[in-house]
Amino acid sequence: MGDISLDFNRIEAREYKVMLRAARFCGSAKEQNIATRRCWESLSRSARAVGVPAHGKPEVGGEEKQRLVRFYDTNEHALYRRAGFILRRRRPVRSNGEWSVTLKFRSSDWVRASAQAFEPKSGENAKFEEDIKAHPAGSGFQFIPLFSRSADVETSRAPEKVGDALSLYKQLQRSLLPDGSADLSIVHGFEAREEVFEGIELTLSGKVKAECAIILWSERGSDPNEMVAAEFSLRYKIKKESRSPEVAERAWSAFAAICANEKWVDPAGPTKTAFVYREA
Repeated sequence: MGDISLDFNRIEAREYKVMLRAARFCGSAKEQNIATRRCWESLSRSARAVGVPAHGKPEVGGEEKQRLVRFYDTNEHALYRRAGFILRRRRPVRSNGEWSVTLKFRSSDWVRASAQAFEPKSGENAKFEEDIKAHPAGSGFQFIPLFSRSADVETSRAPEKVGDALSLYKQLQRSLLPDGSADLSIVHGFEAREEVFEGIELTLSGKVKAECAIILWSERGSDPNEMVAAEFSLRYKIKKESRSPEVAERAWSAFAAICANEKWVDPAGPTKTAFVYREA
């Protein structure tokens, strides 16, 4: 791996995520819109109760935020389970153009994650971010940080072999990965139809606002009114003005209050990735 510079400032953004009660969003497009607004009204009250202002109304973020999502792996799911990598393709529902291919390495060990230095060969940017997820613990919650390196590539070609996907990137640590000749397929044959509702935010300081989103998943080819997963996220970039303990404390307090909102939040629910891989 070579020398690892333990520079926390490399983290570009922090994103807090918790699963929502998907059944509350089932119904027609109109009913889903109403549900997302009611959800945000309730979650924003939770944040305001601990002194964190909330603003906006959730709206679908344009055609590029209505997209198809596929995860790819070997038959043994060796990319994800053995190596810690996630391989995902996304494309707007109404598009016939290229897919965005994302390769992500995720670990709870910051040193392992920061040691990953892969980048797209095509010149797009790679990201190093922190995800914070909520898990029930006793009468409250435990917030678990996960660190991820990810890189996106635009391509029309579906990967058939591990090598097809990995050839899009450089500086990969191949020792962690399955053999390039291994076949790839869509994980459990599942394809999500994703809608991302944006336009909502929390104020963490006079200069720092956290962008929030409600993400809904239905299964393509099944009833589009049946939501199989729903997620809330709040995200802010790591800059000079957002590195203060006060900003972190307000984000933490708001997230804790939101997680305690039992009407809408399901912190015991599987994450989107866990849902795709059918993890308990």
